[in-house]
Amino acid sequence: MLKYVKAVFLLLPRLLVSYVWIFRYSRHPERFSYLKRYQKSSKICAKVLKAFNVKYYIDGYENLPCEQSYLLTPNHQSVADPLVFLAIFKEPTTFVAKKEIAKYPLIGRIVKAINGEFIDRDNLRQEMNVMKAIKKSLLYDNRRWIIFPEGTRTKDKNMELGEFKAGALKPALSTEKKIVPVAIYGTFRIFDTKYKNREFPVQIRFLEPVDPSQYQGKSGTEIAPLIEKRIREEVDKMRLRDQELVK
Repeated sequence: MLKYVKAVFLLLPRLLVSYVWIFRYSRHPERFSYLKRYQKSSKICAKVLKAFNVKYYIDGYENLPCEQSYLLTPNHQSVADPLVFLAIFKEPTTFVAKKEIAKYPLIGRIVKAINGEFIDRDNLRQEMNVMKAIKKSLLYDNRRWIIFPEGTRTKDKNMELGEFKAGALKPALSTEKKIVPVAIYGTFRIFDTKYKNREFPVQIRFLEPVDPSQYQGKSGTEIAPLIEKRIREEVDKMRLRDQELVK
C-alpha cells in the first residue's frame, strides 16, 4: 500500500493536468494530430511507471524492423503491460485491449486517444471487424500494433504463458507485415500491493521477427505455436534472471 501512497503523492498534480488533455484527445481525436496525442500519452505512461520505481532491462532493439508498420506479439502478465510499451516506444504505436479496459479512467482514455481498438471476445462479428480495422491500419497508417495473443493476462502464479490464439496473427499474415515476438517479465508486481520492492525490474526482449512471406502455405494455427514456443523459452530465462534483479 505504501507504494501506492507514494505514487499518488508524486503523480497527482501532473495526472490531474495530463488527464484533462487525455480526456480531450480521447473525446475528439480528430482535432489533434496523432503524433501529438501519442507523445502526450507516452509521457504520461513514463511518469506513472517512474513513480512506481520501474527499472527496465531491454534487449533486442536491433530486431525491430526498419519498416514503420508491423505487429508485436508479447506475452501478457499485467494491466501494466500496455503502459510499459507506450512508455518505451517514442514512435507511434497502438494496441488492442479487451473491452473492459475502456472503463479504466486512465488507460481506457489513452487507448482511445492513440486510436487503439477494444475487442469483445464474446462477439465474433465485432472481433472480426476489429481485425479488419487493424489490417487496414497496417497497410495505410504506418503504425505498429501490439496484440497480446494470449487474449488476456495470465492468472498462473508462476507467470506461465497461456495458449497463443492464431487469430491475433491474421492482420499481419494477410498483409504480409512482419511479426515481432516479444518476451516480457516482471510487470505483474507493479500494481500488486503484496510486493513491496524498492524497485520493480521489468525485462523485455524483442525477438527475431517472423516474415510471413517465408511461411507461405502455413496458417496462423501453425505459426502461433512457433511464436509461443520462442517467447516461452525466453520467459523461462527471464524468470531465472529475475532472482538476481529483484531488490
